[in-house]
Amino acid sequence: FSISQEQSKLEKGSVPKATMKEFWDGPERRRSFRLHALLEVKYTVEKKTHLKLHGKSKNISPGGLMLEVGEKLYPNTPLKLEINIPDDRQPIFTEASVIWVEELKNQDQNEKRRFNTGIKFLNLSIASHDKLLNFIESSAERGEQ
Repeated sequence: FSISQEQSKLEKGSVPKATMKEFWDGPERRRSFRLHALLEVKYTVEKKTHLKLHGKSKNISPGGLMLEVGEKLYPNTPLKLEINIPDDRQPIFTEASVIWVEELKNQDQNEKRRFNTGIKFLNLSIASHDKLLNFIESSAERGEQ
């Protein structure tokens, strides 16, 4: 952050004003490339493990994905994911956590609410990470961004 010279000469006991640069309005903060991909994702919420829910990814990276779901999840909600990669019989299984949630303005055809949900992968195995990275890189090379 930066403090202007005028503000640094404030009277004793006053609070200086600071501005954040390149934090919210700065460059992209993501650590890795995101592939726009519609993938079938099954998930369970930690406290509702008897329910296997479904969603569609909107984009995916080695660190997480954006998932469109029909129920509102809350930040820090622990999840278990099963991500189906095209042309691969074995899905990727991983634990994950909800980072953010945004309600969509348009409802689905049954007039139910829909939510974009940012999800961070936790404890992704090396084999699953490599499989996901290979899928992302090969899709990007084919121009499926």
